[in-house]
Amino acid sequence: MLKKIAGNSVLYFMSSQAHNVINIVMYPLISEFLVAEDYYIFGTILGYVGMVTFVCDLGLVSLFDLSFFKQKDTYKSTWSKLLGVLHLSRLFFGTAIIGLIGYLFHGKVPDDHLWLILGMVGIPVIFLDIYRGIGVRYMQISHKHSFVQRVTVIISVITASSSFITIYVMKLHYLGFFITQFISQTILGIVYLIVILKVVDVKPSFKIKWEEFKGWMKFGGPVIPHFYSGYLLNNSDRIVLDRQLGVQDVTENSIGLYNVAYNFANYFHQFTTQVNTVITPYFFELFQRKDNESPVIIRSFVFLWLGVSVLLAFLAGLWSKEVFHLLFVNNTGNLADAYRYSVFLFMAFCYRPLYVASVEFAIFNEKTVSLLKITFVAGVANVLLNIILVPIFGVQAAILSTFACYMYMGAAGHFLPEIKAHLPLNYHPIKVFLIITGLGVLGYYAVELDWPAKIGLTLGIILLALAIYRWKGKALVAHVKGLKNAIPE
Repeated sequence: MLKKIAGNSVLYFMSSQAHNVINIVMYPLISEFLVAEDYYIFGTILGYVGMVTFVCDLGLVSLFDLSFFKQKDTYKSTWSKLLGVLHLSRLFFGTAIIGLIGYLFHGKVPDDHLWLILGMVGIPVIFLDIYRGIGVRYMQISHKHSFVQRVTVIISVITASSSFITIYVMKLHYLGFFITQFISQTILGIVYLIVILKVVDVKPSFKIKWEEFKGWMKFGGPVIPHFYSGYLLNNSDRIVLDRQLGVQDVTENSIGLYNVAYNFANYFHQFTTQVNTVITPYFFELFQRKDNESPVIIRSFVFLWLGVSVLLAFLAGLWSKEVFHLLFVNNTGNLADAYRYSVFLFMAFCYRPLYVASVEFAIFNEKTVSLLKITFVAGVANVLLNIILVPIFGVQAAILSTFACYMYMGAAGHFLPEIKAHLPLNYHPIKVFLIITGLGVLGYYAVELDWPAKIGLTLGIILLALAIYRWKGKALVAHVKGLKNAIPE
């Protein structure tokens, strides 16, 4: 079962991040034709896109999952109406983001490039992304993973070709990033559009009763700031940095390097998110069972997931210097120096397992107001810390504020009475926070060691992990076997 969860997590990660994975493999080839300013333009524009797209879905996306589980016979009718609402919402907000980017980047990039970027950003956001997201959700909750795998292979080949042609052959710099992203998102959107319309047999309906819409928004209203916190944590720092150009060490070059480091750490974050995607149906079924065994199974899986995440994040940060110099071997600029920003970003994304243990329960039981005390508080705190500290400490402030707010988000739900009362087992969030922080500090200094010392440290950490597994891990694995019976195969 653990192998199956890991395999399906990789599968969903690849389906959503195929073009980014291909770009990593191709960096030694294409990095010669890239500079930090390319990452500044691409990363900052995506930051502004995120500012709007997290509002586009009105907090209603989770209702697709809930209706599938709770309305087995009538969920298609609900999905149809939800799609209608989301089409109207995305038309409004997608148009707004196009106008915002056009205004902010007029003069920063050539006009002909800007119009092309607006089209490549706007079309998927307005017309296709909703089908890609819901289509993958349907495959996930229906356990139809092989289809996603086949689509992923095809998209990977197409995106690899696109990256090579646009950056290596045509030398389009940042436009190559946008074109590759547009191609992959468009094809995936069309594929899953067909899935929703033909396979699931659901078409958008705009015949929605006002009372029905109000009921959805009663659920979705608090979820909007919950999901928007993802933007505030992942993208708002780029916006704050962009608004403070010239302060301390904040330049287009340093923002570009920060974007490079964040992109690499975000690959790890996306993988942990896809584990979340795969495990959600199992957790939902366990929540429904309400027996004494289910909490033990959930906590056992969370601790295993947490242990693997912390080990991988630490090793990724420790060896980031060597990896960056390998990937950017032909780069004539300073892109390889982005490793200096990466260690605490990798460690920050270890928050997910503890976060899921508390937040999935709140979503399943429609206690969405509680989410505001976790995610939205973390997001707002990140913005405020960046505004206050970036003028004093520069780019490093953005990194440390991101780390601190993610640690808060992982632990906060375990201290809220309305959630903690339904978590019968202790997840020891303070201990987890101290371990992650300690390894972050160790990695921050150890990243500059020579490779023989790093090999020794790596072996020591792996041996320690194996010892902990022999001490506690085998019992956790035994408990997690209960997941096999959570959903009938």
